[in-house]
Amino acid sequence: MEQEWVETKIELEGKTVVHRYGMWPKQKQFHSTRKRYVLFGGARGPGKSHALNQHGFRAMLRWPGILVLLARRDLKDLKETTLREWRNVVPPEMYDPKYGGQWHQGDSYFRF
Repeated sequence: MEQEWVETKIELEGKTVVHRYGMWPKQKQFHSTRKRYVLFGGARGPGKSHALNQHGFRAMLRWPGILVLLARRDLKDLKETTLREWRNVVPPEMYDPKYGGQWHQGDSYFRF
């Protein structure tokens, strides 16, 4: 199995940020579906949180101002997996106040 790489260049007030994402086949299938509701399951490690975060981030780039909700069964899981992965996926410049972004850690709230 090989990853398919996607590269996005983001312009932030004169600074170019390059975001690279290597999709595995199951992640590519998840991103390419046109279904309204999608379930992406499996054992630990197939990249579910990573794919969810990439999907949300890419939607926010495509449609500025869109609201994206990332949810888990409980807050502990959200903080230990999904939000940790979010900070790995999203370039820090995106939520840097210098470039118009916001990150409210206590509320787990990001805006850019």
